[in-house]
Amino acid sequence: MQQSTWPRRYAWILFVLAALSGLVPGLMLLASLLSAAGFVNTFGHPVPQAILSDAAERAFLEFLSHWVGTVLIGSNLLTVFIAATAFRKGERWAWLAFWYWPFMFAAHFLMYTGGFKVSQVIGRLLTAGALLWTNPYASRRGPRPLRTGRQQ
Repeated sequence: MQQSTWPRRYAWILFVLAALSGLVPGLMLLASLLSAAGFVNTFGHPVPQAILSDAAERAFLEFLSHWVGTVLIGSNLLTVFIAATAFRKGERWAWLAFWYWPFMFAAHFLMYTGGFKVSQVIGRLLTAGALLWTNPYASRRGPRPLRTGRQQ
């Protein structure tokens, strides 16, 4: 990807911001600042009272929320590292991998029934826009092969 214009030079920051916004719920779930039932209810899927009244099922819901918290933290930190290194350098594999973000925001838009739909639309537009801005296949010379670990 050519790094000639300022949008191309700084598009990686949008992915860092998207990842940082994903770290917040991950940390909240891991630190139990928000109960699992409260977290699920926030996104519009009420937890049945039968689950909340049974201690074993409530414990499993709490375990599941901690597990999701660790997954969110790990995947978002990985995004920060890839954005700050490979995507920033213009490596095509990173550009291709980051198409995950617009599709993830679209999936969340369809899944959530709560009040987070606007943030999903904004996230999808920003990440898709950053990818289209930095399209490595839009050069006049046509697409070059993907970079590998072995350079001449």
